Amino acid sequence: MIKNFYPSAGDGVCIMYSAISYDWANVIAAASSTSANYTTNPNNPCYAAGGGVDTYCGRAFFPFNTASLAGATINSVTFHGYITTFDATETWYVVPSTQSSATELVVSDYSKISKASTYGNVEITGTGAYTITLNISCINAGGITKLAFLHSYDYTNTSPGSWQHYLMKQNYSEASSNKPYLEIDYKPASSGFFQFL
Repeated sequence: MIKNFYPSAGDGVCIMYSAISYDWANVIAAASSTSANYTTNPNNPCYAAGGGVDTYCGRAFFPFNTASLAGATINSVTFHGYITTFDATETWYVVPSTQSSATELVVSDYSKISKASTYGNVEITGTGAYTITLNISCINAGGITKLAFLHSYDYTNTSPGSWQHYLMKQNYSEASSNKPYLEIDYKPASSGFFQFL
């Protein structure tokens, strides 16, 4: 059985900004971001910039309500997204998140990600539709599945260097035909009843 799951209201982006040039180490290690946007269309899944006159990093958060999958066997998970603005070829990484709430995003969520492992990644080479095959371990069957998207510079803890700006926009709008979603192939939980002939 295949079902599509769309992000909960708390999807959005945390942006950490520093007015100091080449301040990458401090920016990615910050406990909280300088802003968190989820109530308006943030359109900035993940990006990185360093050098020039300032430094900043954006991390995208996607919570999904997968409570209906309680007891199910997950066969495969695919993330679908659509890139509307492209600057340069880069890789995005999908990592675990411990976002505080599925219905809002706050600045302290910025550091509630793990770089110890990745559920999957994709190379962004232009605008258009993208899919990412994710490890099935990312699904919290019976609860809230929480994912974060990181730019490659963020995931690898590598400074972008002198003013390298990678801004990649994705449409979060619920009214959009290109809104992101998880496609999950699963086997429903057994009802526990047996039919005897």
